[in-house]
Amino acid sequence: MSNIRTFAIVATIVAGVATRLFPGTLNLTAVGAVCLFSGVYLKRNYLAVLLPLVAYFVSDLIVNARYADQFLWSFNGTSYLLFGLTVLMGVVIRQRPAALRIATAGVLSAALFFVVSNFMVWWDGEQTYPRTAAGLVECYVAAIPFAGNMLLGNLLYSAVIFGAWHYADQAWPNPVEKPADGARNVPATFSV
Repeated sequence: MSNIRTFAIVATIVAGVATRLFPGTLNLTAVGAVCLFSGVYLKRNYLAVLLPLVAYFVSDLIVNARYADQFLWSFNGTSYLLFGLTVLMGVVIRQRPAALRIATAGVLSAALFFVVSNFMVWWDGEQTYPRTAAGLVECYVAAIPFAGNMLLGNLLYSAVIFGAWHYADQAWPNPVEKPADGARNVPATFSV
């Protein structure tokens, strides 16, 4: 794989996670989309999981430093687990990353985030939501705008990122490895 392609994939992941740093995004970010993208395009699964999570951790440090006067620094392990699972959704569709499969994975990721992360907010935040059925419902209702933004971000950014990569692959196909004497041309594999 070419160094330019590797750099472009890493830059796409970092730029996608950096959308968290835009003020007022309220979960309308590209993080879910780049996690799917990483799972599809990075063939080494450990790198596919590690790169977006490291970029997410760095953005967590920046976000927490920016709002240190308002909040205590927090580490939300649930988000890391769920973004790791989103990468694995990308790995599952890697062989045939059609638009419908990417969109379905984006919807599933947003739904999983909504259900699991808000359950954890309710469970851990007794001072905010009582540990009752009514408190759980209140927590989920309060999270609807964030969930809607995450769903929109997953779908919108996935369309942009995967669409741009599809276009780039059509416009600038992978180089063909030079064949040995008498061997057929074999496309270069993508093996980051």
